[in-house]
Amino acid sequence: MEFRPKQCWDATLAPVDSFDMIFRETGLDVSSAQYPPADRRMAVLPCLLLWHSPQINWDGRLLGCCVNTWQDFGNVFSDGLSACMDSERYQHTKKMLQGKAGPRDDIPCVRCPRFAGISKHPLRAQDLLLPL
Repeated sequence: MEFRPKQCWDATLAPVDSFDMIFRETGLDVSSAQYPPADRRMAVLPCLLLWHSPQINWDGRLLGCCVNTWQDFGNVFSDGLSACMDSERYQHTKKMLQGKAGPRDDIPCVRCPRFAGISKHPLRAQDLLLPL
C-alpha cells in the first residue's frame, strides 16, 4: 500500500493554516486549494479516482471517490474489491461520467455537487489519462 496525501476537494472542509508546513512535510503545493478549481484537471480529479485510485472507507465500503460519503458500491471486505468494481452499478457510474449512460438515483454521483458540471462536459478519453 502506498501513502499519497492529496488536497481536499473542498477547502472549506479542511482549511489550510500553514501552506509552508504542508509543502515542507509532504512536498504538495496546496496554496491554490483555497480557491475554486479553475482548470479541467482539478474539476474532474475526484471523478478520475473511480479509474485510478478508488476510495475505500475504513469500514470496507467502496466509495469510489474522495467526495462521496453518502452511498457505497459494496463492501470490499465482505464482497471483494474486484466484485465491487465489476458490479453493474460501478460500471454504470463510469459510463455515466463519460456521457455514455444516463443518471440513475442509485448512483452516488447524482447527489455530488460536481456532477452538474461533469454531466454537461463528460469525461473524455484524455481526461482518464491525467496524472493524479
